[in-house]
Amino acid sequence: MPCPYCFVGTTLAEMSKQQSTQQLSAGAMPRWLYLCRRGVRFLLRSLVSLDIQGEDSFPDAPPYIFVVNHLSWLDVVVMFALLHHKTAVFAAEKWEHHPVGGPIMRWFGYAIFVQRGEVDRQALKQALNWLRSGNVLGLAPEGTRSPTHALQRGKEGVAYLAHLADVPILPAVAWGQETAVSDWLHLRLPVIHVRVGQPFRLPRVPVVKGANRLASDTEIIMLALARLLPPAYRGVYAGPLSRTSPVSEGDSGKDEHGYRA
Repeated sequence: MPCPYCFVGTTLAEMSKQQSTQQLSAGAMPRWLYLCRRGVRFLLRSLVSLDIQGEDSFPDAPPYIFVVNHLSWLDVVVMFALLHHKTAVFAAEKWEHHPVGGPIMRWFGYAIFVQRGEVDRQALKQALNWLRSGNVLGLAPEGTRSPTHALQRGKEGVAYLAHLADVPILPAVAWGQETAVSDWLHLRLPVIHVRVGQPFRLPRVPVVKGANRLASDTEIIMLALARLLPPAYRGVYAGPLSRTSPVSEGDSGKDEHGYRA
């Protein structure tokens, strides 16, 4: 094609055709993806000062749900550099047919494209099958980037999937990337902070019964993210953080599933 942009998009689409049509399967991160992650991490460290704490909290093996806050387009790059296992991500449906973004997401991120503004049951089914096959699902519970750079109210999809798939949740946050472009333009080295929390499971006995259970469990998830953030980034979860307590995978006094006895 005459346009280099179109040529790149077409080439990536051809490369990803086989990938996108294959059934999602369990397994460790492919070597080529591991090398890509190492390359992105090296490039990232050359462009920013990267402060990472808690990386040893990643489970030894999937399945689990990797939840993050969402401040900037750079979140994708930062979190990709952290991944320890093959991970599928939710992406807005507008990227599915993008000539470059769509193939890249399918090839590198095992993307599950979701319809915004509605309950996308097909996307939820794909995500549930992915988790039940022994893989990792990564997503931002807020559903979209925060215009205030602080936590927004979380959606209930993570709690829904965690219960149905019976998997732990690994919280992680990053901040500082929202000012990275400005820092580069002013010839400053951006500082990006990353904190990974302890994996936990939602309570077996609901904190709130009935229809409000998902809302209550979603608050547990969002408070787990808020605990890892400085106060200025906690947004609507800046209130008391001791109202609920997630069940850590490493805590004692749990049954074989990690719940409190």
